[in-house]
Amino acid sequence: MIFPALIPRIIAPRKRAGGKVSVPLALLAALAIAPFLARAQIENVIDNFRATLQRHPNGRVKTMLTADRAVLPPDGTIHGTNVRLISCDDEGNLTAELQTGSIVVNQQAKTGHCPYEATFERHAPRRRGDAVVENGVGISGYDVVWRGEENILVINSNAVVTIYREGKTLVDGWK
Repeated sequence: MIFPALIPRIIAPRKRAGGKVSVPLALLAALAIAPFLARAQIENVIDNFRATLQRHPNGRVKTMLTADRAVLPPDGTIHGTNVRLISCDDEGNLTAELQTGSIVVNQQAKTGHCPYEATFERHAPRRRGDAVVENGVGISGYDVVWRGEENILVINSNAVVTIYREGKTLVDGWK
């Protein structure tokens, strides 16, 4: 911080002259709010955040992060709240989605970590005549690690798997 460095320059000459040491009120106020100003300048807070994390060779989005709010500190990470991490195929179709309340993503390493509850869904739509039938798998749990370059998602705790076939779960009954 710049402000504490100024204090000796103001006080020392007055002490040597035998005078009273008085620090102007404006300087004290500046010292009090300096840490908050420094933090506000270093971290960007963005509402309704959206970032492309990976692209396919044809330029289409491969992985995108959306968040209701994101904090972007200078270390290159994204601290998102109410997050969706979506994955698309090279034609732009949604293939997978991770939803969580909070996640920290390292943009350079293409990794992320969420110690809280998260839900992952792998979409596998297919056509049956004119209709699109949704098949896939859903996994929910805690302590999620995402490694984008390797296409790996690990749910470390309390994982619950739900399999969908033709829009129904096994519990609903398959035909």
